[in-house]
Amino acid sequence: MEKLRYILRHLQLNTRLNLYVLSFLFVVLTCASVILYQYQRAKSLNETDKIMESYLFDLNFYFEEIAFSNSEMANKLTGFIINDLNVVQRTDTSVQPVNPTDVMIYLKKNQFDPEQLPAEVKKYFSAKVNMRPGFSPVIIYKTGTMIDPFTNENKHIAESKVFNKIKIISDHKMYKLFFQLHEKGKTKKQVIYVRYFQNYNAYIGMMADQATLFEDLLVFRNVIIVTILFCIIFVSLILSLIIGNVVKQINLLTQSVADMARGKVVGEISYPRHDEIGSIVESINMLARGLRQSITFSKELGSGNLNSEFVPLSTDDELGNSLLEMRQSLKKAEDERRRQQQEEKEWNWATVGHARFADIIRKNYKDINEMSFNIISELVKYIKANQGGIFILNNDDKDNQYLEMTGCFAYDRRKFVTRNIKIGEGLVGTCYLEKETIYLSDLPEGYMDIVSGLGDASPRSLILVPIKLNEEVHGVIEMASFEPFAKYQIEFVEKVGEIIASTVSTVRTNMKTSMLLEQYQQQSEEMKAVEEELRQNMEELQATQEETARQEMEMRGTLDAINETTLTYELSMDGQFLKANRKFLENISMNLNDLSGRSLSDFMDHAVVDSESYKKVWRELQRGAAHSGGHQYFFKGKEKWFYETFTPVKDANEQYSKILVLAYDISRIKELEKKVEEQDKEIVRLKRASGSTRKEN
Repeated sequence: MEKLRYILRHLQLNTRLNLYVLSFLFVVLTCASVILYQYQRAKSLNETDKIMESYLFDLNFYFEEIAFSNSEMANKLTGFIINDLNVVQRTDTSVQPVNPTDVMIYLKKNQFDPEQLPAEVKKYFSAKVNMRPGFSPVIIYKTGTMIDPFTNENKHIAESKVFNKIKIISDHKMYKLFFQLHEKGKTKKQVIYVRYFQNYNAYIGMMADQATLFEDLLVFRNVIIVTILFCIIFVSLILSLIIGNVVKQINLLTQSVADMARGKVVGEISYPRHDEIGSIVESINMLARGLRQSITFSKELGSGNLNSEFVPLSTDDELGNSLLEMRQSLKKAEDERRRQQQEEKEWNWATVGHARFADIIRKNYKDINEMSFNIISELVKYIKANQGGIFILNNDDKDNQYLEMTGCFAYDRRKFVTRNIKIGEGLVGTCYLEKETIYLSDLPEGYMDIVSGLGDASPRSLILVPIKLNEEVHGVIEMASFEPFAKYQIEFVEKVGEIIASTVSTVRTNMKTSMLLEQYQQQSEEMKAVEEELRQNMEELQATQEETARQEMEMRGTLDAINETTLTYELSMDGQFLKANRKFLENISMNLNDLSGRSLSDFMDHAVVDSESYKKVWRELQRGAAHSGGHQYFFKGKEKWFYETFTPVKDANEQYSKILVLAYDISRIKELEKKVEEQDKEIVRLKRASGSTRKEN
């Protein structure tokens, strides 16, 4: 099998196609022939079956007529006696059935002319003459003897398989049996159509060789074979013509594809028909055109022509799309290269410019005006502008600061222009306040004459750059040009502005340092005098401290005397109890823990606490003002009246931190006053009004 597969794989395409098609055709024709032959065979057998069935039926009918005595034939036959055949002539009127074999043998031996026989016998012999060739009638007895009624040949088949099948037949149907008959050392394939005759207790049949059944099919088979051979030969010729042409085109396509596989660009392939091969040819031609276009496009890209036109074969053309992506990548790379070159050029230009302006500043940093002119003149030339000016902040007067033009250059000459611009005025003042670059393009005619600080000309582009360092603005650079300013030019001017700002800041710092140095020297002289004065003051202070210590001792004694004789307590600035002396605690029958965390207002009438006069007293105390007056309190439900003096006390930081209160118990006096009030309510009301007035005072 493997060898056969190897051979098939190495056959030429046309040979392999012919072999496949012919094999398929042979199988189809063979199958069709077998089916047709089997159909014809079945049809022939069916026709033979019908003939045999009809014949046996007629034979049975004829023998029935012959066999009965009441028929005319039987009467004619009764006068003959053949001893050797045991045929007995009957003289009586009752006639028993005569064995059909005896009748046939008798007729043959006596050589009766069929024309002289009755009509029934003529019918029998006519049926014999019209019977299918190759078949002979047989009579089979139950004993196993088979007799040919025409040749009188008999055979004993009792031991045969076919007799075993025949003897079990008991109905009147016809049966067809195929069997093998052995005689004289030979085996013959036979077929027998048999039917059981009950009146004779025997079987009548028609027997022939099996080949006789299919004699008519031999010609049919030969015709089929010849037809198959003719079809195969005819189809082979047609296939040779068709497949040969197809293979020729395929070989041409194979050669073209092989050339393309080796990298060779092939030309157009001509094929006139629009069939499957035509589609393949068209696809190969399209592929070849695409390859040629791709090669041309690749060469254009290699030569640097990145704008060459190229259309891929389709959206699925991976090679074409890859080339387009490569072109796009090359364009990006070229753009990136140009951008880098431009950036490098701009960087070199800016670096040289920075060095140049740093040198200008280094040479002129002592004179702001000269430095400003040299910078703006060189800057106008360097960025190819038309005019420019520098405005520096003048902050000599803190209350009247303005931007002063310290340098102006226009149209290749120095402009001696004195111009001061208030902060926030015009574009220059706005740029100073916003601390951001202002760039204007396409300026209308006369715009700068109205808004700008430069004056005469009417340029198309204007740039204002703040001179700033660390968000501190020291001035503004204003430049104008007939051409737009590039981004790198604006960035360069901003960088120059930072350099100028740094220089201005340094100069101002130096000036301030010089001023401070002078002030320091002057202050040093003053400090010497102050030190001498301080020394004297220290001596006086020491004497004062000694006096203060003495006075403190005296005051401490006084306070001790006050604590022993006067009610005292301390409050925080919001009115909470801090301390209280023994006399005060005894007076109100409470201890210091009872007062801890409580406010003075907790022991007063709520109406008094909520009054405006009470709130005013506390506002004044918090501002440091002392207060004196009589106040009503309720300690543990008992009413107390104190005349008190509230004195705010400062701490070491000169901040009011507590209030010292000196109190005198006037509860007895208030009791006397109440008695008087009971006598005259109106007088009491007036006294209370007088008391409120005293509190306010």
